Amino acid sequence: EILILGYTPPEFAEYLSRYNIIQAITETNYAQLLSQNAKSPVRCHIKLDTGMTRIGLRYENVNEYKAEIEKICGLENIKAEGIFTGESVVLTGTLTNYKRSEAQKLIEERGGVCQSAVTAKTTLVLAGEEAGSKLEKAQKLGIKIIDEATFQQMLESTPTFAPKIEPNEQPKEEQSTVTQATQEAPTQCAFDLDSLLGKK
Repeated sequence: EILILGYTPPEFAEYLSRYNIIQAITETNYAQLLSQNAKSPVRCHIKLDTGMTRIGLRYENVNEYKAEIEKICGLENIKAEGIFTGESVVLTGTLTNYKRSEAQKLIEERGGVCQSAVTAKTTLVLAGEEAGSKLEKAQKLGIKIIDEATFQQMLESTPTFAPKIEPNEQPKEEQSTVTQATQEAPTQCAFDLDSLLGKK
């Protein structure tokens, strides 16, 4: 998949949609222009500046962030999503830095759906130490496999809040997700995105 972190002129919004390209959103006005120029939903990641003076939405308090995020996610032709959106993930083996339940929660917060077994619907396997039959089955089926180090890098690059979306399922219009700006190092957030959007 292609993620554009830079600026795409709004008049080219339809090309983003047509070729399934993900566009980073740094301003509400820019999101509105993309939505107005697109004929179908554009996949987007919303970038937040959480105090490290990097590019992204920047406000003084949680309520202001919440208002702008909800405004962007409510635009007709904007489909915000997370790094695991559309992925059906199976965890196998032992993770060094995460409990199984913690890793599942992180995946689900970023748009993924966790499975207990490898099936034809599985799109990704997170393999820890001493992974067994699930890993072997995934290898035979040609399913993408990542290790814990890759998983950690994905979390650090785009910490995200997102709803569960089944693979190949069209998300409902009211569903909204948030993706934070790509970082060179883990972001120290002053707030919890779960609390920000009032999600449990």
